[in-house]
Amino acid sequence: MKKLLTLFAVSICFAASAQMFEVVAVKQLQMGNEREIFHPTFTPDGKSLIVSDEAYNGLGIITLDNLKYRHLTDMQGAGYKYRFGDNNTIICRQNNYKKETVELFTLDIPTKTTKLIMEDLSHFNNISVKDGNATVFANGKKIDKRFSNKVTTKSTAKDLLITEEDLRIVLYNNGVRTEVDPFPGEPDNQYTWTSLSPDQTKILFSTKNKTYVCNLDGSNVVLLGDFRAPVWMGNDFVVGMQDADDGYFFTSSDIVVSDVNGKRFQQLTSPSDEIKMFPSVSPDGKQVAYHTLNGKIYIMTLKQK
Repeated sequence: MKKLLTLFAVSICFAASAQMFEVVAVKQLQMGNEREIFHPTFTPDGKSLIVSDEAYNGLGIITLDNLKYRHLTDMQGAGYKYRFGDNNTIICRQNNYKKETVELFTLDIPTKTTKLIMEDLSHFNNISVKDGNATVFANGKKIDKRFSNKVTTKSTAKDLLITEEDLRIVLYNNGVRTEVDPFPGEPDNQYTWTSLSPDQTKILFSTKNKTYVCNLDGSNVVLLGDFRAPVWMGNDFVVGMQDADDGYFFTSSDIVVSDVNGKRFQQLTSPSDEIKMFPSVSPDGKQVAYHTLNGKIYIMTLKQK
């Protein structure tokens, strides 16, 4: 009986760590300069990466076919939770520290032209962009502004926005605010890294250095693993960083992936002295970009098994 139990335990461990993806290639982007850049995010067409500095200030773009870097703006806070209006437009913020408010701008990538669309906003996290409109919720109040009349195809997505308010999960459905509490017996939990699955049926979030998914009402909570900075890879997988620190500095970090059911988990990056952080997934789900602690950018190419 002991032998059978041992074999059963081994089979469970193997299933939990079975590889879901083959790492086809890992490439460091060499732009021919010594600029430290961070937080790479694929553009909607997958042909470029938007980057910022380590503190999310400013924005730049790396064109992937020729690895040319072009600086776009120095706006403070522009790299934090911006959204794409289309392939050539970014909706981003600027922190006004003197007034302790936030302004929202459109940034035209080809011309680097910025246009103010909202000002004197109190703190907010996520921005919703749909059909040429930008929407934020500040202190529970909906504020929206049309930034483009060039919309040719209307989005079929529901009018849903997931965000954090005072480190609590809040869902806005057609402007109606609902606080989502996946752990009602743990009122001291603080939630970060919230996002909706592409099909808008699941909420992804982190708390206490663990990452979970749940239904839109907070039910059916599934633990994905001990990692942070999670991002969706389609509707079936989540990529994040599994980091460790000594209380002062990061000591290690690797890029990992979990299936959305929490049954399979895989480390994607090879162990090394480099601290790999804050992944982003390409629109086709075949590549993952990430930065290291010293401002190097890598792209990993994957093949699902």
